[in-house]
Amino acid sequence: MSRRFGLLNALSQTLCKLTAPGVPDIYQGNEIWDFSLVDPDNRRAVDYRRRRALLAELQHADPGTAPRALAQRMEDGRAKLLLTWKALQLRRAHPQLFRDGDYRRLRVRGVRAQHVCAFARRLRQQSLVVIAPRLYRRLLGDEGGLPSGRRYGARPSSSCRARSARARSFRNVLDGAQLLPVRQGESVGVLAAHALADFPVALLTGGWDEPGAGPCGSTPHAAAG
Repeated sequence: MSRRFGLLNALSQTLCKLTAPGVPDIYQGNEIWDFSLVDPDNRRAVDYRRRRALLAELQHADPGTAPRALAQRMEDGRAKLLLTWKALQLRRAHPQLFRDGDYRRLRVRGVRAQHVCAFARRLRQQSLVVIAPRLYRRLLGDEGGLPSGRRYGARPSSSCRARSARARSFRNVLDGAQLLPVRQGESVGVLAAHALADFPVALLTGGWDEPGAGPCGSTPHAAAG
């Protein structure tokens, strides 16, 4: 049971590492799980052939490598590899966003708000939102399974200070899902329950059409019913 919580926490940590300001450092071979201790264990030869084979499976997008399927079999390391691959692809496509973009902590609201860490990166009209759950043991208790979206409830998530902003859909980089924004008064955002429906963490792009709006004034409320 505790092993499962450790893997979930590691996914959240990996997402934060790959999207927070700065240059992420990935130790050779740690694109998947590696339970080696420090020297000399972590200096053993890396099985790159296996890692290339696993990455090729993800690139072919077979049904067995869908995010939901990978999340249900986290022990084999492919869930971490998927997250690492997709996040690094995004960094390559938008280098200026990750190099110069603002970092904004996003306020999370809802009964289970304490279980969600969220922040945004923004540069002009480029933006992304990171949703990384935490405190899995308290969230899941002794139940098996994954922290699917229903665990977080269904109330809306993110607010934006720019009243004139025209909200458009968010895209989840990890599974390709399009998430429609939800508006409450002057707030616009997504439901954490929807963003986390198929995978334990979420990496979203888009969401606002105007350069004056977006994550700089947004506050995803964790839909934690």
